[in-house]
Amino acid sequence: MKADRSYLFEFNTDNETITNTHEWVNTGIIACKDRLQNVPKVELPYFFEIMNESHLFQVNDIEQLPAKADAEKVEFKEQNIQSVLCIGLRFDKELVGFIGCDCVNTKRHWSKIDLIRIKLVGEIINNALKNINYKKKLQLAQKQLINANTKLNKLANTDALTDIANRRFFDTSLKSEIKRSARQHQPISLIMCDIDFFKPYNDNYGHHKGDETLKHVARALKNLCKREGDIAARYGGEEFAIILPATNIEQCHKFALLIEQKIKALNITHEFSPIAPYITLSFGCFCSYPNADTHTETLIKSADIALYKAKKAGRNQICIFE
Repeated sequence: MKADRSYLFEFNTDNETITNTHEWVNTGIIACKDRLQNVPKVELPYFFEIMNESHLFQVNDIEQLPAKADAEKVEFKEQNIQSVLCIGLRFDKELVGFIGCDCVNTKRHWSKIDLIRIKLVGEIINNALKNINYKKKLQLAQKQLINANTKLNKLANTDALTDIANRRFFDTSLKSEIKRSARQHQPISLIMCDIDFFKPYNDNYGHHKGDETLKHVARALKNLCKREGDIAARYGGEEFAIILPATNIEQCHKFALLIEQKIKALNITHEFSPIAPYITLSFGCFCSYPNADTHTETLIKSADIALYKAKKAGRNQICIFE
């Protein structure tokens, strides 16, 4: 098309400014891309009036522009343009940008062939931009879907009050960890524990205070579960469960002692407990070297029996299933 300069402009997200995103210039022609960033559309009113109407701006000689195109004439002269041809780019019939050609050294009477050529290039670029836009929207939609699924999974697997794993997630995880331990010939330990004399605590301090205490205890348990696979869950009411993969009974007992220390450090007052002036826990511990036939009920029942022994023995202590 014997042009000296060609370019691609895209509207910014505000749809009020335009930016020269790509530019090619002939030898000896001054590039204008850097100074044509975030240009307000109101600075070129005639240009955009024509573009919005016909999606085509064709000027063989800028000196022949009408008086209402004075702003455009000033800008074109600033760029040493003598002839200009631009065609709009559209998404869903909306103008989103344009491509164009300038003649600087000489004027050019744009021919029908020139129009066919620039329209063809416009369609190619338009389709490319649509494809990029589609991919961006698809990536955004995929990201939003992943985030939504993550949130849904968290909601489905998290206890609403304490923000730690719920019974559903505990059951699934214990089953999975038993299978993994069996494959790797490793032990797995389970701790069942609950807050001592929690009913008189609730009755005397109120359910709101009781809920706050459950949150504090849950947070302490969760913070101690630092290894991959360690899971603290709310089993129900004031009862909690801790899954400890690759942990033998001695290590399990030490972990329970650590929980005991952390709960004592919380120093949550419990004036209505007959065994201590603060909140305490009773613990039941069980360790298993599972095989392919080991069921989750076996571990839970054994840890529960140990917990029952701890309660029967006076609470605020750790019992190991034997």
